[in-house]
Amino acid sequence: MGKQTQLADERRLKILAKLRGDSAVRVRELAAELNTSQMTIRRDLMAMDAEGLLRQVHGGAVLRRSAEDPAPAADGERLDTGHVGIVVPTADYYFAPVIQGCKETLSGEGVPASVMVSNYDLAREREICQQFVEAGAHAIIYAPTFVHPAAAEVTSWLFELPVPVVLLERDIADAATGQALSSVRTAYEKGWEMSLRHLRGLGHERVALVTHGLRQVGVNLETLWQRAATDAGYALEDAILLLDPRATLSPPRKVLDDILAGIDHAGVTGIISHCDQATLDLVHAVRARGWRIPEDLSVITNEDQIAQLTDPPLTSSSPVKSVLGRTAARMAHDLGLDSTATIQHVLIQPMFTDRGSCAPPGGRTTG
Repeated sequence: MGKQTQLADERRLKILAKLRGDSAVRVRELAAELNTSQMTIRRDLMAMDAEGLLRQVHGGAVLRRSAEDPAPAADGERLDTGHVGIVVPTADYYFAPVIQGCKETLSGEGVPASVMVSNYDLAREREICQQFVEAGAHAIIYAPTFVHPAAAEVTSWLFELPVPVVLLERDIADAATGQALSSVRTAYEKGWEMSLRHLRGLGHERVALVTHGLRQVGVNLETLWQRAATDAGYALEDAILLLDPRATLSPPRKVLDDILAGIDHAGVTGIISHCDQATLDLVHAVRARGWRIPEDLSVITNEDQIAQLTDPPLTSSSPVKSVLGRTAARMAHDLGLDSTATIQHVLIQPMFTDRGSCAPPGGRTTG
């Protein structure tokens, strides 16, 4: 008998002994008493349930009343209501509808959700995740704040958490071990492809993606853009990536002028703005330059809320945020109940809405 098998058998004997004495056991208490992780205890309980030794319920296990005792727990037999922790960098603008989707879905399952905001502080996010674990969360939904150089720092502790983690709008994998975390993100590349096909259909020969590059963390932005351009029928030299980290909320006018100068110099006639709220400023800068939308520059944005506020309203390829939230919530809840579930990666295709902010090129002299 291997050492790991022997340890598992010893654990399960202790679990049975405690169960016979107390009639019910809780995952958190067993993990502390047996000096192991909650994930390991959940696996033990699941295996013992399959063998007919106990009945696994939400938060722990109870004695079976008979061999025919069904596996699902009745509402009154939940040992711990549990909850799902949600960690986001901000609770307004982008993440507000995502959070709402999470909470509505979890509420429908009778599972409370706790939301904590980090204000883009990575160290604070680690503290929040640990607090959720200590408070008995059975899963965490997490949108990390980091850029690529900090990815390894996040990975080093995220994989050690004793509860399942579902990433929002992020992908993280440990290159050394091959480990990964479940994730739900917008398929930006599919949104770009739809937008590029729209521009190509109107006759635009040179196009650009304008982005601050800060939200698509954990994915190779350049690779995805090139794939989208190729799939839409563009040569790579005609699909330009204009990445400027300064193009965030309320960028200085010089930043916007630099972006438009780059567009003009490259002979670009159609752009996809992936600058979130800064798209508003970009549209104002376009008009201040004397350009018209769509006659002189066709514009598509990634953000539907912003698209409806501009003059003129913009065509958009926008994340379906409520679906992101609902999908992440179902995944987190299911993973929390079934510790043997496999890692999942879900891509949500953006929604394309044509508002007429694109037209055939020809109104502006480029270069």
